Amino acid sequence: MDSPIQSRIGCVFIPVSDMTRARTWYERLLGLPPSSISFLQELAVNIVSPIEDIGSVSTLVIQDPDHNLLMICQRNPSDEDTSKG
Repeated sequence: MDSPIQSRIGCVFIPVSDMTRARTWYERLLGLPPSSISFLQELAVNIVSPIEDIGSVSTLVIQDPDHNLLMICQRNPSDEDTSKG
């Protein structure tokens, strides 16, 4: 199953209790190219808050197997971007 989440992370430190489990979980989640709710539900990811459009960015908060909260962000298209068509 291909992941629709863009893999653009510079550097992150996340404390985990089981490195093998965490690596597998993150590779499945972030392995390939903004996230869809159905994809996350298929992976049984705990969705902490629904998608929230805060203007220029939409966010979604999820929880990993070690209960770390992660915010997934996607830049929203600007009015200029949609009018260039």
